[in-house]
Amino acid sequence: MTRFDWARGTAHRSGAELQQAGPLMSAYAQAVADLPPDLPVLVNLADPLHAIAAFYGVLAQGRPCGIGDDRIAASAPPGTFHILDTQLPPRDPRDMPVSATPAPFVTFTGGTTGAPKAILREQASWLYSFARQGIEPHDRVAVLGGLSHSLALYATVEALHQLADIWLLSGVRPKAQIETIRDASLTVLYATPTQLKLLSGSHPCPSVTRLFVGGGDFDASARALTRDLFPNARIAVFYGTSETSFVTVSDTETPAGSAGKAYPGVTLKTDAEGLIWAGSPM
Repeated sequence: MTRFDWARGTAHRSGAELQQAGPLMSAYAQAVADLPPDLPVLVNLADPLHAIAAFYGVLAQGRPCGIGDDRIAASAPPGTFHILDTQLPPRDPRDMPVSATPAPFVTFTGGTTGAPKAILREQASWLYSFARQGIEPHDRVAVLGGLSHSLALYATVEALHQLADIWLLSGVRPKAQIETIRDASLTVLYATPTQLKLLSGSHPCPSVTRLFVGGGDFDASARALTRDLFPNARIAVFYGTSETSFVTVSDTETPAGSAGKAYPGVTLKTDAEGLIWAGSPM
């Protein structure tokens, strides 16, 4: 598989809505078909099903695409993106243009020190890690963040590609998020340390067996709260950037407080000045 494949999984919505996934992809692909070929698309849609369908539809058309939000759209210099911010009705998927070449996609930095930066990535870079994360078709994946954040987008695309079901819980209060995780017996969770702290104080969720953490400092107190909440979870904490994907991962086999070991395939070396250099297949 050389490209992201929507058809391999299910975003958890009602059956009627899921039947619209292909036609929605077609609607957004056709909406941008006549744009200049080198103009990337920024999807800014509140409904996550429409946002991810637009993302896949535009990529299938062979055009670079990313998912943003109001802040990212407002900070984009004029002419750098076509902003897709109008929700469209479904269209016949048989009319959807499909490119033979996988298009690159766009992720965005958090913008904590300035305006968010757009990062152009190849689909192969994420597909490499999808094959190494261990998500299985029987998994039930929860994503807490919005799709404009690279960790949430990564988790969503990975789950769909690996045939897993996914619950998109952005915009839901933490109490409702943890209740959904528990009541639906979800097995995999992608979250930031801040999101996990907001879930603390709830009853344990024994169904979660794997927890992927990234996007911030996962200190000892956050780790202890998380262990109480998800007592059966294997916790993997990733260090990386929007530009590089995963660089290191820490787990039960790495020293406490360390940045962990090199992610599979990543090479790390220190030069004479003490700088650490990373080489990655991603």
